[in-house]
Amino acid sequence: MLDGFYVFDTHIDEFRRVLEQPARLGGWLTRPDRWQLLEGMASFYEFALDLDQYLAALEFPMLRGHVWLHFAYWFGNGGARMEEVALWLQNAVAHAQKMNPSTVPS
Repeated sequence: MLDGFYVFDTHIDEFRRVLEQPARLGGWLTRPDRWQLLEGMASFYEFALDLDQYLAALEFPMLRGHVWLHFAYWFGNGGARMEEVALWLQNAVAHAQKMNPSTVPS
């Protein structure tokens, strides 16, 4: 989705609009493939955090560079797109918590 492709017939712009309107989220999640989409995004972010920790722990700069180049495509432009999406995801969760704190995990 970060590349602008449709995943399970869902574009990232649609996902963003739904997150900005928490009242729509319940209806949007009635399709099981959308739960898979969220789980996939969560897995990718967990992978990104693990990769960051792994790269920070590598003692050999040349090896660190090779490992990074292997995965760099997914983070494009130095991770600018990832940072942008992470920011609006965080803001959407914070907004949803304000709207209905009992239904959104912190």
